[in-house]
Amino acid sequence: MLLKQVLKFGIVCLFMLLALDSSAQDDIYITPSNPTITKEHNSYFDFTKGKSRLLLLQRNVVEETFFEYDDIAYNLGFEFREKQNFAQYIGVEYRFSDRFALQVEFGKNVFASKYDYLGQFDSTSGQRPTIRNEAAAHYFTLPVTAKFRLYEAGDEAFSVYALPSVYFGFLQKGYRKYNISPDMNSGVWIEVNESDGFTSNLVLGSIGIEFNSRILPYLYLTGQARFMSSLNDINDGFFLVGFGSSSNTVAIPIYSSTGQLSLGVQVRLW
Repeated sequence: MLLKQVLKFGIVCLFMLLALDSSAQDDIYITPSNPTITKEHNSYFDFTKGKSRLLLLQRNVVEETFFEYDDIAYNLGFEFREKQNFAQYIGVEYRFSDRFALQVEFGKNVFASKYDYLGQFDSTSGQRPTIRNEAAAHYFTLPVTAKFRLYEAGDEAFSVYALPSVYFGFLQKGYRKYNISPDMNSGVWIEVNESDGFTSNLVLGSIGIEFNSRILPYLYLTGQARFMSSLNDINDGFFLVGFGSSSNTVAIPIYSSTGQLSLGVQVRLW
């Protein structure tokens, strides 16, 4: 659960940073000689500063995903390990001003992890075999992102944005596969379709940062780093743990966490 605490702490720090930065650039009032000149206003929350713009976007993502659980309440004796996946997003971005934009995307994410545990005692070998597992859930995702510009050099030559986001996921399919061969032969896997074992709807919170550069009048190159963690339990039965007897099982709460690096382009429509 440490990663969920890191996510919460990061969100708090992000909004503190925005508050401090905006307060450091307080409104500047200049008494003009001409009374018809209005006051200048400089704030991150002034949605009227600059022109509104609409952009199409596409980005390719490499991500490390893994599952986590309360290892104090459920001492399973192992940890989930990360698994690398890839994703793509397409969407639109509407810039209300030079400093604030709202981004809505559509993509497909695979939330997955690897883990090993000891099986039942084998009288032939005289030991408990190690069983290697992988579990994954495929979700169609709809990320909604607020973009706050923190820095700009030149006329959009280089910009830095903070990216608080919420991801809404809708289950497409899920599976678990395991390998019990003595030498862990990578070609010997048994796959079990467990689409019903994952929650149908997943909500994730995310924080991130974007580096954005305009390379042509209507073309931008973007790079992003994001961390996201599910806010609701992903396990709806795919991972059952027995307590006391084999008939006494429980689906423990399991959450998905993901680190993302992405590279993409934006095309400005106006």
